[in-house]
Amino acid sequence: MYCRAIFICKNFQTCVAPDYILCEKTVKDEFVSEAVKHIKIQYGENPLENRDYGKIINKKHT
Repeated sequence: MYCRAIFICKNFQTCVAPDYILCEKTVKDEFVSEAVKHIKIQYGENPLENRDYGKIINKKHT
């Protein structure tokens, strides 16, 4: 699955900065499971507490 390639990027930085992923219903559950797994591998059990996890810069971005 390509999930690892999507989440391996540092702070999810991409040229187009997507905030959602489209996938077939038939692979959705597997994709979500793999996404959670790779986020935990990269950022630990509490990603928001990891200093390497990208944060919102200001209220304009919320």
